[in-house]
Amino acid sequence: MSTELLLKGVAVGFAMAIPVGPVALTCIRQTLSAGRRVGFVCGLGAATADAIYAFLGACALKAVTRWLVREQLWLNIAGGLMLIYLGARMMRRRETRPLAESPSAQHALTHYVSTLVLALTNPLTLLVFTAVFAGFDLALGAEYTASAMLALGVLGGSTLWWLLMTYIAERIRPHIHNGLMSRINRWCGGAVLGAGIFTMTAHMLARL
Repeated sequence: MSTELLLKGVAVGFAMAIPVGPVALTCIRQTLSAGRRVGFVCGLGAATADAIYAFLGACALKAVTRWLVREQLWLNIAGGLMLIYLGARMMRRRETRPLAESPSAQHALTHYVSTLVLALTNPLTLLVFTAVFAGFDLALGAEYTASAMLALGVLGGSTLWWLLMTYIAERIRPHIHNGLMSRINRWCGGAVLGAGIFTMTAHMLARL
Protein backbone atom coordinates (compact mmCIF):
# COMPACT_ATOMS: atom_id res chain seq x y z
CA MET A 1 0.00 0.00 0.00
CA SER A 2 2.79 2.43 0.94
CA THR A 3 4.71 1.72 -2.27
CA GLU A 4 1.55 2.13 -4.34
CA LEU A 5 0.77 5.46 -2.69
CA LEU A 6 4.34 6.63 -3.16
CA LEU A 7 4.23 5.79 -6.88
CA LYS A 8 0.83 7.44 -7.24
CA GLY A 9 2.26 10.49 -5.55
CA VAL A 10 5.18 10.60 -7.97
CA ALA A 11 2.73 10.47 -10.90
CA VAL A 12 0.55 13.19 -9.35
CA GLY A 13 3.54 15.42 -8.59
CA PHE A 14 4.91 15.05 -12.12
CA ALA A 15 1.48 15.83 -13.61
CA MET A 16 0.97 18.85 -11.33
CA ALA A 17 4.32 20.35 -12.30
CA ILE A 18 3.93 20.06 -16.09
CA PRO A 19 1.49 22.94 -16.86
CA VAL A 20 3.37 26.08 -17.90
CA GLY A 21 2.16 28.95 -15.72
CA PRO A 22 3.66 31.88 -13.83
CA VAL A 23 5.67 29.66 -11.48
CA ALA A 24 7.13 27.59 -14.33
CA LEU A 25 8.03 30.73 -16.30
CA THR A 26 9.76 32.12 -13.22
CA CYS A 27 11.83 28.96 -12.70
CA ILE A 28 12.80 28.71 -16.37
CA ARG A 29 13.76 32.38 -16.55
CA GLN A 30 15.85 32.05 -13.39
CA THR A 31 17.66 29.06 -14.90
CA LEU A 32 18.41 30.90 -18.13
CA SER A 33 19.53 34.00 -16.27
CA ALA A 34 21.38 32.69 -13.21
CA GLY A 35 22.01 29.02 -13.85
CA ARG A 36 20.59 25.60 -13.11
CA ARG A 37 21.22 25.75 -9.37
CA VAL A 38 19.02 28.82 -8.92
CA GLY A 39 16.33 27.47 -11.23
CA PHE A 40 16.24 24.13 -9.42
CA VAL A 41 15.96 25.79 -6.00
CA CYS A 42 12.98 27.76 -7.33
CA GLY A 43 11.49 24.53 -8.69
CA LEU A 44 11.99 22.88 -5.31
CA GLY A 45 9.91 25.65 -3.75
CA ALA A 46 7.12 24.93 -6.23
CA ALA A 47 7.42 21.18 -5.56
CA THR A 48 7.05 21.82 -1.82
CA ALA A 49 3.84 23.78 -2.46
CA ASP A 50 2.51 20.84 -4.51
CA ALA A 51 3.34 18.46 -1.66
CA ILE A 52 1.59 20.68 0.91
CA TYR A 53 -1.59 20.84 -1.17
CA ALA A 54 -1.39 17.09 -1.75
CA PHE A 55 -1.12 16.35 1.97
CA LEU A 56 -4.06 18.63 2.83
CA GLY A 57 -6.16 17.17 0.03
CA ALA A 58 -5.35 13.56 0.89
CA CYS A 59 -6.18 14.15 4.54
CA ALA A 60 -9.43 15.80 3.45
CA LEU A 61 -8.95 18.43 6.13
CA LYS A 62 -12.38 20.03 5.98
CA ALA A 63 -11.47 23.02 8.14
CA VAL A 64 -8.60 23.96 5.84
CA THR A 65 -10.70 23.35 2.74
CA ARG A 66 -13.53 25.53 4.09
CA TRP A 67 -11.05 28.29 4.92
CA LEU A 68 -9.52 28.17 1.43
CA VAL A 69 -12.98 28.41 -0.14
CA ARG A 70 -14.12 31.16 2.22
CA GLU A 71 -10.99 33.27 1.70
CA GLN A 72 -10.60 32.46 -2.00
CA LEU A 73 -11.21 36.03 -3.13
CA TRP A 74 -8.55 37.51 -0.85
CA LEU A 75 -6.11 34.73 -1.63
CA ASN A 76 -6.58 35.35 -5.34
CA ILE A 77 -6.12 39.10 -4.87
CA ALA A 78 -2.93 38.49 -2.88
CA GLY A 79 -1.68 36.02 -5.49
CA GLY A 80 -2.61 38.40 -8.32
CA LEU A 81 -0.75 41.29 -6.70
CA MET A 82 2.31 39.11 -6.22
CA LEU A 83 2.20 38.05 -9.88
CA ILE A 84 1.83 41.65 -11.02
CA TYR A 85 4.80 42.73 -8.90
CA LEU A 86 6.92 39.81 -10.09
CA GLY A 87 5.96 40.34 -13.74
CA ALA A 88 6.74 44.06 -13.63
CA ARG A 89 10.08 43.32 -11.99
CA MET A 90 10.93 40.77 -14.69
CA MET A 91 10.03 43.18 -17.49
CA ARG A 92 12.31 45.89 -16.11
CA ARG A 93 15.29 43.58 -15.77
CA ARG A 94 18.08 44.01 -18.31
CA GLU A 95 21.06 41.68 -18.70
CA THR A 96 24.17 43.86 -18.99
CA ARG A 97 26.94 41.31 -18.51
CA PRO A 98 27.75 37.84 -19.84
CA LEU A 99 25.63 35.16 -18.24
CA ALA A 100 27.55 33.15 -15.69
CA GLU A 101 26.78 30.72 -12.91
CA SER A 102 25.60 32.81 -9.99
CA PRO A 103 27.22 32.21 -6.59
CA SER A 104 23.74 31.92 -5.15
CA ALA A 105 24.22 29.54 -2.22
CA GLN A 106 23.67 32.42 0.21
CA HIS A 107 20.46 33.37 -1.60
CA ALA A 108 19.12 29.81 -1.96
CA LEU A 109 16.67 30.15 0.93
CA THR A 110 15.33 33.43 -0.49
CA HIS A 111 14.74 31.86 -3.92
CA TYR A 112 13.13 28.81 -2.30
CA VAL A 113 10.79 30.71 0.00
CA SER A 114 9.75 33.28 -2.61
CA THR A 115 8.78 30.56 -5.10
CA LEU A 116 7.06 28.53 -2.38
CA VAL A 117 4.90 31.53 -1.43
CA LEU A 118 4.22 32.30 -5.09
CA ALA A 119 3.13 28.72 -5.77
CA LEU A 120 0.94 28.54 -2.66
CA THR A 121 -0.88 31.76 -3.54
CA ASN A 122 -1.04 31.07 -7.28
CA PRO A 123 -4.68 30.14 -8.15
CA LEU A 124 -3.43 27.93 -10.99
CA THR A 125 -1.68 25.66 -8.47
CA LEU A 126 -4.93 24.99 -6.61
CA LEU A 127 -6.84 24.54 -9.88
CA VAL A 128 -4.35 22.01 -11.27
CA PHE A 129 -4.16 20.26 -7.91
CA THR A 130 -7.96 19.85 -7.78
CA ALA A 131 -8.13 18.51 -11.35
CA VAL A 132 -5.24 16.07 -10.92
CA PHE A 133 -6.51 14.78 -7.57
CA ALA A 134 -9.96 14.20 -9.04
CA GLY A 135 -8.41 12.37 -11.99
CA PHE A 136 -6.45 10.04 -9.70
CA ASP A 137 -9.44 9.66 -7.33
CA LEU A 138 -7.36 10.31 -4.22
CA ALA A 139 -8.82 11.00 -0.76
CA LEU A 140 -7.47 9.20 2.26
CA GLY A 141 -9.57 10.69 5.04
CA ALA A 142 -7.66 11.13 8.27
CA GLU A 143 -4.93 8.56 7.52
CA TYR A 144 -2.07 10.97 8.12
CA THR A 145 0.70 8.42 7.56
CA ALA A 146 -0.71 7.43 4.17
CA SER A 147 -1.28 11.09 3.30
CA ALA A 148 2.33 11.91 4.22
CA MET A 149 3.53 9.05 2.01
CA LEU A 150 1.46 10.40 -0.88
CA ALA A 151 2.77 13.93 -0.30
CA LEU A 152 6.35 12.60 -0.27
CA GLY A 153 5.69 10.98 -3.64
CA VAL A 154 4.25 14.26 -4.97
CA LEU A 155 7.37 16.08 -3.80
CA GLY A 156 9.54 13.50 -5.56
CA GLY A 157 7.54 13.59 -8.80
CA SER A 158 7.47 17.37 -8.96
CA THR A 159 11.19 17.54 -8.12
CA LEU A 160 11.90 15.06 -10.92
CA TRP A 161 10.10 17.35 -13.39
CA TRP A 162 12.12 20.38 -12.27
CA LEU A 163 15.35 18.42 -12.57
CA LEU A 164 14.40 17.69 -16.18
CA MET A 165 13.23 21.22 -16.98
CA THR A 166 16.25 22.95 -15.47
CA TYR A 167 18.55 20.51 -17.28
CA ILE A 168 16.95 21.41 -20.62
CA ALA A 169 17.07 25.14 -19.83
CA GLU A 170 20.73 24.84 -18.79
CA ARG A 171 21.58 23.18 -22.12
CA ILE A 172 19.93 26.08 -23.96
CA ARG A 173 21.51 28.73 -21.73
CA PRO A 174 24.92 29.05 -23.51
CA HIS A 175 23.10 30.11 -26.68
CA ILE A 176 21.22 32.95 -24.93
CA HIS A 177 22.96 36.31 -25.37
CA ASN A 178 22.19 39.41 -23.29
CA GLY A 179 19.85 40.96 -25.86
CA LEU A 180 17.79 37.79 -26.17
CA MET A 181 17.73 37.37 -22.37
CA SER A 182 16.31 40.88 -22.04
CA ARG A 183 13.56 39.98 -24.50
CA ILE A 184 12.87 36.75 -22.60
CA ASN A 185 12.55 38.84 -19.44
CA ARG A 186 9.97 41.04 -21.15
CA TRP A 187 8.04 38.07 -22.58
CA CYS A 188 7.98 36.13 -19.30
CA GLY A 189 7.31 39.26 -17.27
CA GLY A 190 4.44 40.26 -19.53
CA ALA A 191 2.90 36.79 -19.27
CA VAL A 192 3.21 36.72 -15.47
CA LEU A 193 1.88 40.27 -15.14
CA GLY A 194 -1.05 39.43 -17.42
CA ALA A 195 -1.81 36.33 -15.35
CA GLY A 196 -1.86 38.47 -12.22
CA ILE A 197 -4.25 41.02 -13.72
CA PHE A 198 -6.52 38.28 -15.07
CA THR A 199 -6.54 36.48 -11.71
CA MET A 200 -7.58 39.60 -9.82
CA THR A 201 -10.17 40.93 -12.25
CA ALA A 202 -11.76 37.57 -13.03
CA HIS A 203 -12.43 36.69 -9.40
CA MET A 204 -13.50 40.22 -8.44
CA LEU A 205 -15.96 40.37 -11.33
CA ALA A 206 -17.25 36.91 -10.43
CA ARG A 207 -18.23 38.22 -7.00
CA LEU A 208 -20.23 41.15 -8.43
